[in-house]
Formats: sequence, structure tokens, C-alpha cells
Amino acid sequence: MPGTRKSTCPICQSTFVNIFPAGQCSACGTRVCGHCIIHDHPDHDQSICQKCIFENTPYGRLSQLETGTLAGILSDPDSDQSSMAAKVLADRQAAGTAPILCRALKDTRPPVRREAARALGRLADPSAVPELIMTLND
Repeated sequence: MPGTRKSTCPICQSTFVNIFPAGQCSACGTRVCGHCIIHDHPDHDQSICQKCIFENTPYGRLSQLETGTLAGILSDPDSDQSSMAAKVLADRQAAGTAPILCRALKDTRPPVRREAARALGRLADPSAVPELIMTLND
């Protein structure tokens, strides 16, 4: 489509086109896709800077927690942030993270299993390969 400018959302890394609603921080000009404004940060009045994204989105809040706390959130069947906890754990690249994520592959919630598998892929820990092979038909 000529004249269409594409950007990447700093929260979800999705490519979005300027014809869709997006927020732009009045302080720094950071553009954020409309999906993330609505779902990740509904009460910021569509004016988000990178600092606000980090401090006020679920990813930002969870990334400030210790690994043990994140493991607890990941395994909590009542938590709605388990999938995001898996992403944060993988992004840390911390030793001992693979066994925590391998346990999450057996979670009853499909989004948690999916994010745990993605996280293990990003970790590239060879010890996780047998567990991932067992989940190929999931």
C-alpha cells in the first residue's frame, strides 16, 4: 500500500500501520499500537512514554520481581499473568530458568503452555529439548 508507514510497537513488537489507532507519548513521541493501549495500559489516556510502558504494563511490573516470585506466578493456576511471567523469565536468560519453564509445559492453560514453549525456544537450553519434544502434539 503506497504511502503507508509501518512501525513496531515497543510493547508487543507487532508491526502496525499508521491507519490503525495508535497512541503517541506527548513527551518523547513513542508510538504504541492501539491494541497495547487498550489491553496493556487502559488508563493512561493513550499518552505513553518508554518509562511509562516499563513501569505500568504487566511486563514492566513483572520484570521487577525476583525469579522465585515469577516462578510462583507462573505455577499459580489462578494467576492471569502466568504467560507474561514465562516471557519475563525467558528474557532474563537466568540460570535455572529452563526447569521452571519445563514444568509450565504441563499447565492446564493453553496460553501458559504456549508461552512456556516460546520462552524455552528463546532460552535455547539443550536440557529442555526432551520436554519440548513431548509437547509437539499439544
